[in-house]
Amino acid sequence: EPIPGIALEYDLVRKFADGITLEETSAAARELLLDTSRVVLATSPQREGLAIPTEAELRRVIADASAWPVTPWTETLSRTDLLTEKPQPGRITGSREIPAIGVTVLTLSNGAEVWLKPTDFQNDQVLLGAVAAGGAATARKEDYFETLLSPSLVGLAGIGGLTPPELSKLLAGRMAQVNAWVDLQSHGLRGTSRPQDLETALQLLYLTVTQPNTDQRGFDLMTRQLSALVANRENNPQAVFRDRLRALNSGDHYMTQPITADVVASLDRETMVDAFRSRFANAADFTFFIVGAFDPQAARPLIEQYIASLPSTGERHNRPDGPLGFNFPAEVAKLTVERGREPRSETVLTFFADTKGDEQQEWLAGSAAALLQMRLRDILREDLGGTYGVSAGFSSLMPDPTYATTSVSFGSSPDNAPRLSEEVLTEIKRLATEGPTDDDVVKVREQERRELEVAERQNGYWMSSLQGAVVTGRDPEAIARRIARLDQLTAGALKEAIARYFPLSRYTHATLLPDPAAVSGQEKTGGNPPPQP
Repeated sequence: EPIPGIALEYDLVRKFADGITLEETSAAARELLLDTSRVVLATSPQREGLAIPTEAELRRVIADASAWPVTPWTETLSRTDLLTEKPQPGRITGSREIPAIGVTVLTLSNGAEVWLKPTDFQNDQVLLGAVAAGGAATARKEDYFETLLSPSLVGLAGIGGLTPPELSKLLAGRMAQVNAWVDLQSHGLRGTSRPQDLETALQLLYLTVTQPNTDQRGFDLMTRQLSALVANRENNPQAVFRDRLRALNSGDHYMTQPITADVVASLDRETMVDAFRSRFANAADFTFFIVGAFDPQAARPLIEQYIASLPSTGERHNRPDGPLGFNFPAEVAKLTVERGREPRSETVLTFFADTKGDEQQEWLAGSAAALLQMRLRDILREDLGGTYGVSAGFSSLMPDPTYATTSVSFGSSPDNAPRLSEEVLTEIKRLATEGPTDDDVVKVREQERRELEVAERQNGYWMSSLQGAVVTGRDPEAIARRIARLDQLTAGALKEAIARYFPLSRYTHATLLPDPAAVSGQEKTGGNPPPQP
């Protein structure tokens, strides 16, 4: 393909596009797609018992496909509007301001709240969101996967009696989408649109909640896709490693177990349908969000039409939000997984970070992780040349305040993994004992400042921050104070955070190494086996 540059390509399109006819395009296709210039390359796994098609069989498949009759497309879409009848509007019953972050909170007659955050960051983007406490954690253990996967069923089946392809055709020329989701401890909706398509997005939201398709066809499609995803999971070294690591770090909690072929085979459609409907049945459970380039006054009648009209009991249910029961090892634990034949390893050190759900402490834990990543990048990559990259981070299960972790991960050659792990532990001990230098503190502080300054000009940042405040019950005005609190980031605070949230007495050390048997077999055969033709 020639690449003359975007400016020239644009000029060529303007010059020639209008003059290109259907007949010319068809003639070009017939000239280029000839049997005499075709090359077919077929690859397959090297697996005992696998029937590999012969050249003759491949030729026959291609010939049969080429002989299929092609008929003109016939439009089967039976309607032109998303909603055959608009819902009876509800009412906005109250309004309050959160001036520090430029948010207006509307209370609706069905008990729901809507948070409005108009911005001027992107003039063609509006984000929609909704969140409620609950999620898959409120399901019975035996219904956990059905609950977690229930939005996938709706996503593949469609809404309002329309399949996804039908929705796509009906929405041609408009940019709007909405999807449901279920997480561990919360569930909700997320969507996006252009300002002029906000009503369309709200109609999609209304249909997703009130008229989800849950038919057998969608369920069969979902299980087929899941079966294909998990079919070779055991042959994926990284997937096996992550599964074993999650089991180690959670006490093998059922919510961290992978979706297997047996799980897919046991999924029950009716249970999935009930799980979805029960979580989206009461609008009063939800807080809705609109962030982006929209007019709050113009949005009010749309909110009354499509959000205040959602079915509701009128009261917010107090769903369980207690501890999930994840159990991190009480002392140092090690895990080695030997899978695959590639001469590389992956190492993850995970530390129990007991922040007790305190927002200030969680920030300090994240800042300590940023400091450690900066230092380890210099030591492991620049000084030792032992890895291309190293990352460190903090993660919590809020609103569950009983479980949070920090981690360090890096890739390296198998021979280097033990030495680099020791370097990580040595640097953690040094920072916990001596603390960072003043220069280190300045670098961490400025890195966070730059990241926040960029994030505060993005709609996605405000959507996630506002939803996070609602889910955790924290003060949303604290979002506006995040840059100012950087002044509290001192050498002493970081030293204490490293010692507290990277405890050398309570961590797991997991390493993925190549399978010695596979490597030995590879050496005997002279390298990786070629793909089968």
